[in-house]
Amino acid sequence: MKAKILLFLIILFIPFICFASSTDEFRDLFDSTYSRDNSFCQYNNARFELQIRSLDRYSQPNDRDYGEYPFIVQKGIRYKMNFKGDIGRYRMIYAKEEECSKSLAIPLNKEEITLFYAQDHRPFPDLLVLVRYNTQKNSARVIHTNLPIQDYYQIKDKLLFSSYVSKTNISTTDFDGATYTHMKSSLPLWKMYYQGKINNDPQSTFNQFEWNHYFKNLDEFKDHFEWDKSRMVFKKDSFELIFNYDLKKRCLRVKDEWRCKAI
Repeated sequence: MKAKILLFLIILFIPFICFASSTDEFRDLFDSTYSRDNSFCQYNNARFELQIRSLDRYSQPNDRDYGEYPFIVQKGIRYKMNFKGDIGRYRMIYAKEEECSKSLAIPLNKEEITLFYAQDHRPFPDLLVLVRYNTQKNSARVIHTNLPIQDYYQIKDKLLFSSYVSKTNISTTDFDGATYTHMKSSLPLWKMYYQGKINNDPQSTFNQFEWNHYFKNLDEFKDHFEWDKSRMVFKKDSFELIFNYDLKKRCLRVKDEWRCKAI
């Protein structure tokens, strides 16, 4: 009888023992690391702090915002988010929001809010990481998009961001009896995050395209780069430009013609 009671007590307290062990482990990790950045947030009557922490006490100026361990602290409980098994370095994506003091956060539903981080990927653009944080359950789902993020801006509950790796080939070509510099470069794509989904955004891609004034309108731009509405992708992912500074002339290839303007 005593053995059965002892077994029952062991089974009863196993979850609490495991939770205490896990909490102690996070507390030790939190206390043995150094803060790189933080942001105070409030959503759906829940207050919490985001922390980026690192094993390194000191850092170079271009590394000061990066850390290996992203934490959420709510009601004294330190919740460590698992970003690829603690491999890599991360930083917050900055913005002044109603929900957070200096980091980007967009409400997803009544209980969840999306937090935005960037994974260090230098010398290439950093990669976007989404965290769907449930403020009531104090739990987080980490989504590694593997998408580059450079410039960005927010419109209400949408995030628009440039997402491409620049690739450019330069050569020379003859045009109108003169030698021009020929440049072929990747199309600078812009994407939209909205309600947990990310898609290419043709309007922002057109608006932010440096040479959009060579096109009549958005429809011609989409036609030239072969926009596929069903798949939300541009089938043509590069553009061609030629220029001659002596002649003060620059041309962009649109379909099968060169459209030229004075520099």
